[in-house]
Amino acid sequence: MTKTYNDIEAVNRLLEEKERDLELAARIGQTLLTKNQELETKNEGLEEHLSAVVDKVNQLKHEVILKDGLLQAFTEYEGGISPSDDSLSDDSLHSSGVKSLQKKCETLEQENVKLKLETAQLSADTYELEEKESKLVNDCLQQF
Repeated sequence: MTKTYNDIEAVNRLLEEKERDLELAARIGQTLLTKNQELETKNEGLEEHLSAVVDKVNQLKHEVILKDGLLQAFTEYEGGISPSDDSLSDDSLHSSGVKSLQKKCETLEQENVKLKLETAQLSADTYELEEKESKLVNDCLQQF
């Protein structure tokens, strides 16, 4: 009977040990499951953030390309200065830009003077024509 009793005790100890191992495995599994869910949530947030950042980068690249194109067109229009010319320093680009703008201002001022003269001439011509028209109307009225 002792042997049977010892066997039952040994089996009970093994069962208790297995039960503790099983409980430990369940707690570890639950902890891993919780951690996995946290990591998945964090990963989703990071993916959304990455997507937003990629969109912003693409938008900024597009804006830079547009602005670069406008800058190149402006510099070409203002005197044929190519921004890709590495031999030009920032100061020389600035200086040539200022000179170009000054030249443009002088041209516009000259054009403005010409337009003022043309306006004065047209006003004088208009006055003369109105005088002639008035004289013709008076002559016609006197004939009747």
